[in-house]
Amino acid sequence: MKQFIKLVEIYESSGASKKVETNKENNKRYSLRDVIINTNNIASICEDTAYKQKQKIGYLPDNLDERQSFSRIQLNFSGNLSAASIVVIGDPVLIFQKINETDGK
Repeated sequence: MKQFIKLVEIYESSGASKKVETNKENNKRYSLRDVIINTNNIASICEDTAYKQKQKIGYLPDNLDERQSFSRIQLNFSGNLSAASIVVIGDPVLIFQKINETDGK
């Protein structure tokens, strides 16, 4: 049986301006959403430090704790030669532990 976990993805808002503006409120280029991931499709999990810098600049939502860490999850799709990656909120080790809890290991 396939195992799924729920995480919070941080993604670039579609209506956001690509240029850096001086008004901090206009810099909010990213939003949050829940995402359900099939753990069988996860190829790797690593820390994404670039999002810490985006947070310092003010691109990320204000409700994120400044101590927050971010992880990039590489997804591979069986039967398909395609792959994708997403950035989620959380430390790679904590996400790994959550996957193991879901899988019952």
